[in-house]
Amino acid sequence: RTVDLESSLKRNVGWQRLLKRGVHTLKKPQYQ
Repeated sequence: RTVDLESSLKRNVGWQRLLKRGVHTLKKPQYQ
């Protein structure tokens, strides 16, 4: 189960990065 926790943590980090990127792109419409 420790492996599952590690994989879930990695997934959460990836999602946070994607969300941050999305927020940045939304705040700056010139990139679109």
